[in-house]
Amino acid sequence: MRRAWLAASLLSALAVSARATTRVFVLPHSHQDTGWLRTVDEYYTEYVRGILSNVVASLSADARRTFLAVEVAFWMRWWADASPAQRESVKRLVGTGQLEFVNGGWVMADEGSTMYEGVVNQITLGHRWLADTLGVTPQYAWHIDPFGSSATFVGASRR
Repeated sequence: MRRAWLAASLLSALAVSARATTRVFVLPHSHQDTGWLRTVDEYYTEYVRGILSNVVASLSADARRTFLAVEVAFWMRWWADASPAQRESVKRLVGTGQLEFVNGGWVMADEGSTMYEGVVNQITLGHRWLADTLGVTPQYAWHIDPFGSSATFVGASRR
């Protein structure tokens, strides 16, 4: 039964794709938890520092590449560790649009708190750092990893 369903699904998909054009959008991004199974320090030291350094190097090596960044808390920490050359690279990448911050909160939406004051505070903190450091304000909301979305975040995103 399972194989018949799979075969029928594949044939149906092929028939639809023969009649219509499907556009696929690939959005390179990374989501780093600021606190889930490890501490913030463990995540940063063991994973995030290397990810962000590799993102900057990869984008700098190829102008066709783009990347969406979310958690400002880790970018702020990386920025403190970064060399002057890495900092200039990030400013250039943001300026050309290769590196774009979405949401721009301290953490991804609803991770810190689902209460209105908490959501607004963490978004404000992230936006201030981005404005003061990189001269940008995120233009889009992004909610890709959390376990659902609170009405608070949806309401705050519209403002």
